[in-house]
Amino acid sequence: MGMAHPGYRISWAGVLSMGRLNAAFEAHATAPAFVASDLVFIVLCGGLVALGFRTIANEEGSVAGFFRSLVDNSTWRALGSAEGGISHTVGAWCLLVGLLFYVIRGAMHTNWFDPGVYAVSAVLVAFGFALRALALTDSDA
Repeated sequence: MGMAHPGYRISWAGVLSMGRLNAAFEAHATAPAFVASDLVFIVLCGGLVALGFRTIANEEGSVAGFFRSLVDNSTWRALGSAEGGISHTVGAWCLLVGLLFYVIRGAMHTNWFDPGVYAVSAVLVAFGFALRALALTDSDA
């Protein structure tokens, strides 16, 4: 199906360190369930998330305002209305399709590490953000 390999366990720390911390791909039968370098990766990601939340908490709307803005914003309203321009509508649909494609494909095949899926999703999400930015810039001008 284009996935890295159905019988392999993927270590994110191994992938991101290009195999220096530990093997990036190991067979399920012989691979440890958890390696120490993955803990380092998890701690680093957790630290970045905490830093992000701390930064958001210092803003005017705080964390509650951030989560509210994820649900109630012009991008999701643009899915059903061309009021903000066609580029805003197409951008919103690109974002939605890109995110849904990644999540649905990953859930169906229990495979979250697939370069082909990333290639499709990344292009859709990037175009979605670019078209949204273009629409918001046009409306500000």
